[in-house]
Amino acid sequence: MSELKPCPYPCGWDELSRTIHAKAVYFARATLDDDIPESVREAGIALGAYAIKLLREAQQATVPEGYVVVPVESPDKRPPYGQPILVALRGVWQHVTYTRDGSDHSEDWVEPYHFDHDDNTRAWWREVTAWVLVENLPEITAAQEDQQS
Repeated sequence: MSELKPCPYPCGWDELSRTIHAKAVYFARATLDDDIPESVREAGIALGAYAIKLLREAQQATVPEGYVVVPVESPDKRPPYGQPILVALRGVWQHVTYTRDGSDHSEDWVEPYHFDHDDNTRAWWREVTAWVLVENLPEITAAQEDQQS
């Protein structure tokens, strides 16, 4: 068996696999006695099986040419204050560069990098599910940009 690729989620492959299996089994059991048509139940079960298949393929996947795998950090390990970071808030990667900030009077938060402390644009650190330092991102060459467009 070939070496497993790094999991793109902080929970890791084992927990991701357990979660997918648990949700697929829950759906199959929860729809047994309902007034849900059998075709809908079968489609849901098929989606669960497809998710498991995708998980197995993702574990063995190779990175397509022009792309790189960037190690993602767990929110348990925190970046230095003031450093530009990309963050996932409640599991959704944001398309804005953020920075970690804090005070002696409240918990830490993240806010858009180089932004004028607008409380409407910040999120509490507890909402961060993953992050990566911008300095750890690879540089994209002009040739790679041309391939992607």
